[in-house]
Amino acid sequence: MPSFWAVTFSWAAVVTTGISWLQSTQPAGYRVWQYVLIAAITALVGGIAIRTVIAISRHQFLPRPPAATGAAGQAQQDPVGGKQA
Repeated sequence: MPSFWAVTFSWAAVVTTGISWLQSTQPAGYRVWQYVLIAAITALVGGIAIRTVIAISRHQFLPRPPAATGAAGQAQQDPVGGKQA
């Protein structure tokens, strides 16, 4: 899940370059296209942010660590509660 954030950085760079290009060349309707680019990157980053918050709240953001096993391949027991780790 955290790897999805890498997508936002590259697309933000693309949008920034597009906005700079539109500003320097100023084709017809360039302001509208700048706003479209800003809205698109905001939606992408916002969508990933919302999905990240949902995954964190469900404890799905990071993978679970592997279960610890003893020498015989059985799960180790917690010395305090006697429960399996």
